[in-house]
Amino acid sequence: MSELACSSISHPDVSVIIVSRNTQDYLRRSIESIQLGFQRYTVEIIVVDNASTDGTVEYVRSLPNVRLIANQTNTGFAEANNQAFKIARGEHYFLLNSDAFMHQSCGDILLDFMRKHSRAGLIVPTFEYVGGRWQPSFGSFPTVSRALQALLGIENVQILVYRLLDKYHRRLLRPKRVDYGEGAGLLIRGEVLREIGGISTDYFFYSEDVDFNLQAARAGWQTWWVPQARLTHVRGGSLSQKDFEAGLHMKFRSSMKLLLRHYSKRQVRLTYFLRFCYHQRVLWSLKLLALLPGTSRFMRYRLDKYRIVRDLYLTYLPARRFYSYIEETQG
Repeated sequence: MSELACSSISHPDVSVIIVSRNTQDYLRRSIESIQLGFQRYTVEIIVVDNASTDGTVEYVRSLPNVRLIANQTNTGFAEANNQAFKIARGEHYFLLNSDAFMHQSCGDILLDFMRKHSRAGLIVPTFEYVGGRWQPSFGSFPTVSRALQALLGIENVQILVYRLLDKYHRRLLRPKRVDYGEGAGLLIRGEVLREIGGISTDYFFYSEDVDFNLQAARAGWQTWWVPQARLTHVRGGSLSQKDFEAGLHMKFRSSMKLLLRHYSKRQVRLTYFLRFCYHQRVLWSLKLLALLPGTSRFMRYRLDKYRIVRDLYLTYLPARRFYSYIEETQG
């Protein structure tokens, strides 16, 4: 069961949807940034709270122009957004993480681009880490060829190029078609949502945005990255070590569900093996770098991340365990 509170905006250009769970401090800043991000278009703000215990619900209730859906249980990212879609009045939808903060005219730039490009169904801005460093906000669908590119380091080179251009020659960056945009800051054309019918609830958390983009692409819609629009994304900055490890396990399971839903078992098996090789290669590289003096906290974080994920892939690498895991995941 959930509780609904409403605001009085009738037909806004955009419904901004924020899913929250125990992130009140971030949420305050996220909501405040929306006015900065959308200066030329009308918006409504919908917060879907997934059973927070930190006073988030009381805080949102105190805001006169924010609509609230207060869930009694944690329904997950996909279901929470679908709840908001059902009551949203906007022509289009902007998904915004509670730990993401829009920069000036971010939303205006995205919506301007959408209105000029009739097949642009989903549009994502540039993400920044706190401090301004470029952060990937888009990615590639999990095909065998993409997994091979990652293993060979081609993907890393592309990311490095974008980071260097963003830091030193930002004016050279141009809008680019991508496979998918991340749901932490994603503009969705209303027609796309009506055609696809919402975000798949097969995923409790992680991979649901990739699945949604993939469905849109197969329906003939395009996903674009517009680098001139920007937001800051903390990206899990408040997670404890326990939550961090649980999140990696959940992300692994969701990525397997995505593969099994859209690709053959043979493709899944090959992609899985290439991903294992990729994580093993990166882990070896990070271990060598960690031997250098002055190893940063971020480096230790990356070491932990790749070690945990590598071990997950290693666990199910034998064929018998792999196909047993497939049956469990599909069930």
